[in-house]
Amino acid sequence: MFCVSGFSGAGKDEFVRRLVQRGAEQTGLADPAKRHMADVYGFTEEQLFGPSAFRNAGDMRFPKNTLRLVKASPFRGEIPAGIVGRVEPDARYWAFAGRSSELSEGLPYEPLQLGASKFFVKEGDPKFWLSPRESLQLYCELMNNLDINTWIRKGVEDQLLIATGEYSYSRMKGVYK
Repeated sequence: MFCVSGFSGAGKDEFVRRLVQRGAEQTGLADPAKRHMADVYGFTEEQLFGPSAFRNAGDMRFPKNTLRLVKASPFRGEIPAGIVGRVEPDARYWAFAGRSSELSEGLPYEPLQLGASKFFVKEGDPKFWLSPRESLQLYCELMNNLDINTWIRKGVEDQLLIATGEYSYSRMKGVYK
């Protein structure tokens, strides 16, 4: 049993993929937390374990504030009159309504404003919607503040059970007989 760690993009996934091809069993220290995020938020396996683009994208079910969704905007790539800012050609935008006080500097995003009470936000913008990665990071940090060895202890326990040969492992189910 050993742990592979490194910065984002360092090649950890590729290295581990090759080990798994040779018969190794892969588990992740954050897997239990990811399963919890699936239970709490309904994040999918792709959102939790898939490519970074899926893990980083904001989930539109969870806006980071109380603004009211008006409707999906009827445009893609065109700039309607009154919108300030850059519009990406293939992106989809959503119209929201809110009071000008809700558009203050305190919010974690900079909306493209349309008039005083409506504005557009790019679909999946993690500054506006909660992303699986952000929720996971905050949850793991909280658990680490309670006990720094939370995830290491759980990872070792899982590996010891798997090593008996009596248990199997699934990213979404965990250790099972």
